[in-house]
Amino acid sequence: RVASASMRDAAVDCTNEKNIVTPQNLKNGSLTFMRRRRVIVVCSSSAFGSTSAADDSIRRSSVSNPVSPGSPRSFKAPTDVGKAKLQQRYAALSRLRVFCAIYGLYVLYSLMRSSFTFVSPALRGALGFSLGDIGLVASMFPAAYGASKLFTGYLVDTRSPSAVLLVGLLLSALCNAGITSTSSLHIIAVCWTLNGVVQGVGAGASAKLLTRWFAPKERGMWWALWSTASNLG
Repeated sequence: RVASASMRDAAVDCTNEKNIVTPQNLKNGSLTFMRRRRVIVVCSSSAFGSTSAADDSIRRSSVSNPVSPGSPRSFKAPTDVGKAKLQQRYAALSRLRVFCAIYGLYVLYSLMRSSFTFVSPALRGALGFSLGDIGLVASMFPAAYGASKLFTGYLVDTRSPSAVLLVGLLLSALCNAGITSTSSLHIIAVCWTLNGVVQGVGAGASAKLLTRWFAPKERGMWWALWSTASNLG
């Protein structure tokens, strides 16, 4: 009969004669050896029979193949290399998805900040704005955009950067929609100024996400790729 007990970190001295399989040790129940962090105790010799041939076979097996904690027979749990590789591939794929999302959103940011440049000729022809009026409205955006970066960095640090990036893009879209829905120069100027304010969160939130998902040794390459989003937009 063999009884097993889950004892962690058990050690066996195979030089001790009590740990050698002999009929006397089988009878006393003092034989122990390690297998997968369990201690196996042979507590009776009745299961092996009383013949000397069985005792000699057990003795020869124990002496020729002693089990020690440092030997391969200790059954140490092997490292699951396949699982580790799968986790690495999943992490790389997740980082690529995050980068594509940041890149795509910032392309839209760049598109929304340059929309007035494309529609200003149509506004002059349809609404009769002068060149000075168009220049005044256009100059409000860079002033608001530069001032926005002074305090939106704190907003990105205290809030979720992904949420800030998405909300800023939605507000920018509303500002652009407000420009197209009115013929008042003052409302157009206010909407374009507000667009500059909400545009200021785009760069800070993108930078926070890039530094969170990419290590310093590879950050330069991903940052360079992200910077092309403004040119594409």
